[in-house]
Amino acid sequence: MLYHLWDPIFLILVDAYSKWLEVKIVSSLSSKTTIEHLREIFSRFGLPLVVVSDSGTAYTSMEFKNFMETNGIQHKFSAPAHPATNGQAERYVQTVKKKLKTMTEAPGDLHTKVCCFLMQ
Repeated sequence: MLYHLWDPIFLILVDAYSKWLEVKIVSSLSSKTTIEHLREIFSRFGLPLVVVSDSGTAYTSMEFKNFMETNGIQHKFSAPAHPATNGQAERYVQTVKKKLKTMTEAPGDLHTKVCCFLMQ
């Protein structure tokens, strides 16, 4: 499951099977930036069979569609305005949002704080 959070911008990925969580600080919401981060993650863990995302412009672009097709990944969209259809991933996102909000308000390097959160 892919999500973007704003200011700073975070890309959140949750593996539906293992519940493994990845949180990336990204420079933009563009398809190009999202694809770069997915390539890096997929190079470590392998290609997924399915990716579920919202209908944000980064995920609906032709560039993203081509990336999914080229890598043999089925791309599904969560129901618009009804995040409960993907409940478990949505709960992870809410947990991450809450934790990141407190982390971004505290002094210190954000990247280090994100890494510490993921190690908990």
